[in-house]
Amino acid sequence: MKTYRTFKAAAALLGAATFAVILAVTEPVAAQIPHIIWMPSHPPEPGVMPRAQAPDGTVFDPWQANTPAAFCAGYKIDQLHAEGITGQGQTIVIVDGWGSPTVREDLKAFSQAFGLPEPNLTVVYLNGVPPSYDGASSWIQESCLDLQWAHVVAPQARLVLVVTYPANFETLLNGVSYAVEHHPGSPISQSWSAPEESLGASAAAQIARFDRMYLRAVAARCSVLCACGDNGSADADPNGNFYSFPVVNWPASDPLVTGVGGTWLQYGWRWDPLISTETYYATADVGSYLNWIGNPGVKTEAVWKEDWYNLLTGYGYCATGGGLSKVFHTPLFQYGVSRNLLQGRRGVPDISYNAAIDGGVMVYCSQGWAPEPYPTQWGLVGGTSAATPELAGLVALANQLRARHHKHPVGYLNPILYALPSRDFNDIVPETFGESPGVTVLDDNSNFGSGIPGYQTTRGYDLTTGRGSPNAYWFVHDLADSTGVP
Repeated sequence: MKTYRTFKAAAALLGAATFAVILAVTEPVAAQIPHIIWMPSHPPEPGVMPRAQAPDGTVFDPWQANTPAAFCAGYKIDQLHAEGITGQGQTIVIVDGWGSPTVREDLKAFSQAFGLPEPNLTVVYLNGVPPSYDGASSWIQESCLDLQWAHVVAPQARLVLVVTYPANFETLLNGVSYAVEHHPGSPISQSWSAPEESLGASAAAQIARFDRMYLRAVAARCSVLCACGDNGSADADPNGNFYSFPVVNWPASDPLVTGVGGTWLQYGWRWDPLISTETYYATADVGSYLNWIGNPGVKTEAVWKEDWYNLLTGYGYCATGGGLSKVFHTPLFQYGVSRNLLQGRRGVPDISYNAAIDGGVMVYCSQGWAPEPYPTQWGLVGGTSAATPELAGLVALANQLRARHHKHPVGYLNPILYALPSRDFNDIVPETFGESPGVTVLDDNSNFGSGIPGYQTTRGYDLTTGRGSPNAYWFVHDLADSTGVP
């Protein structure tokens, strides 16, 4: 009877006309992609004071990097930890392709390096251990990132890594299904997605299969979170060519899933570009463009949009995914959002967290990040892949508080998320950095030179950061106090 009521509650909250596949595409079905972006550490330059240093003494210059302590202080997670809210008794499930042959040892090394509690990790290989990890470097790094930073946020929660091999939507669906069946009441982190347009002729059938499973997640009171992508309002088709119009990523766009976007957290420092973005692209002067000033104890947070990355690496773009779904109509939980903004469509993201590279998170991966010219085990990582497991950690903290008061787990997050008070969020608004000639305004998720328009960052809900980033202390307490979906 409980399950039936929960299914009916979900259907009522979504609205009868939520699902409507309106894509008309004939491209091959997309492969899912992990949304991870990274830069390796390297030896320090003699006589140069490093901006950010890994525990082994290597540095991340010219970029800033967040340690667990800095990240937790910037978002007030440390205040929750000080109250004993650490995820004890809770489980966080990570579903990834491939996994890593040394993921357990890497998590332990990361925890020891930063003085975190001994991790409690279970690894489940649904289809057996992969016979080879050739070509799986992104998934290896993804698994390390997801586990290590879920552990930072909820250091006493049990971690479960569900590994699927090979990594495709069918096997990942099985991974999430396993998580729902074996770990009811747990947050489930998905750091993979693909543009809605890339689903091809199988879109309706594939979405229907996932939605049957996501409805089971609602019934099991699991909170499913998914990364919205790292290419801003643009993204690539299955052949690697960028669409000529704005797109959003699925499953993040599914109303049964909480879509996670990206912000740029600057805690204790502030970006101070000395040259404009146009000049940077003309000169490749990364040092001048990424100039910064100290800002001790002060937090600045902007929409995630790092135009420098494409020129430096030649890889994709670097901004938060977000926009309007072409598959899903506006669900009931978004009826409080401006109709002019949503235009009858499902808007994503729902919520955001730090996804920047400059000011990204440190991750330990013994498989290495860059064998040449300097092999290193420490990487600086960004992307909505980082934001998603961290938010899963916050849900685990809220579930610990709810269990303490004999309440059921948070479960289906979206209807609760849109009902939380404004104090629970850091509203992300346009931010101006630098002075002439370097003055730069971050106010959308477009990509420099792509020709594809972005969506505007505004006060209140917007299509780049959703409701904003969590003010973790109040977010967790109010999530714990919420009534939840019946």
